[in-house]
Amino acid sequence: MASRQRRLIGLVSGTLAIALVATGSVTANAAERPAAKASQWQDVADQAYANAVEDYDSLTSQGKNTWSFYVAAAAHYAGMRFGWSDPRTQTWLQRLYQRVTPSGGYGLNFAYDAYGDGTVNPANTTYTITTGFHVGQVLIDGYDGGGVPAARVTAAARAILDTPQTAGGKCAAYSKHVNDSRKPCIWNVTAWGAWFLWRASERGLVPAGRADEALSKLRTWRDYVRAHYSTSLGGWNYQEGGPNVIDDPGHLSATVQAMYEMDPSIGVPALTAFWKHYPTSISGSGLILYDCSKAAAAYPGLRDNALGDLGSAEKNFSLITLGALMERIAIKCNV
Repeated sequence: MASRQRRLIGLVSGTLAIALVATGSVTANAAERPAAKASQWQDVADQAYANAVEDYDSLTSQGKNTWSFYVAAAAHYAGMRFGWSDPRTQTWLQRLYQRVTPSGGYGLNFAYDAYGDGTVNPANTTYTITTGFHVGQVLIDGYDGGGVPAARVTAAARAILDTPQTAGGKCAAYSKHVNDSRKPCIWNVTAWGAWFLWRASERGLVPAGRADEALSKLRTWRDYVRAHYSTSLGGWNYQEGGPNVIDDPGHLSATVQAMYEMDPSIGVPALTAFWKHYPTSISGSGLILYDCSKAAAAYPGLRDNALGDLGSAEKNFSLITLGALMERIAIKCNV
């Protein structure tokens, strides 16, 4: 470990906050980068990826679980950097597919009490946010780049379509498990369920005979999230009926990202309001993809976190989410 070029400062506390950074959904490919442009952002992304390869190899040699959305982030970086058909990218995608749930979606691959109420979901539970956001963006970008089969996108869309609805049919449930089928609507979860159905529908990749259902659900879910934007808060709280306080930056930025793309009439003011709430948040850095003017100020913190040390290979592997994000920002913002 000591020989590695990582280990800087300014760490994000905990792995969940880092996971929620995941990358924004602006499509970017390696071919779009001017070949002659040197980039500090690219250098950091490359080093973060090299570190992640080492961490993954260490974890698998120990027989330890690696979460789907971290594997997805590694695949996303590789697809953007090397191309979606490159063997390195395809290796990561195969590792991701190995983690697919029986429904065709994606989850945590370990048992989890999502609401802290004593009801534990089994390891093969399909989660809406994992399927639509953390993995969903990779599937869409990879399909567009020619490296992800259409069937993988369709299977994930089917998993989301088959997810129970909450709020009287206005929201996607947190997961497909019955434990979560009667819980309050969570804004970032429903927004990303809608986003994935939207992107799959655009490409004609929803299951046969379910196109109208997909359109109905994505519009209903999107509009319900929009209707609960709080002008007094300048954003969303975490869930319907929850405390009337602005959501934390990781969850809020996820909601803003999806809504910015699906409904700019609310997404644009929500983005402006987010920066007022959280002008320097690392876990909201995915929103730089929609406002490149924030990139320069964010670079030192992103660099230090992406190359930081969280104390173990298991935790450090999560930092590939920041490496993939910096790759996307480097391409989208030409930095």
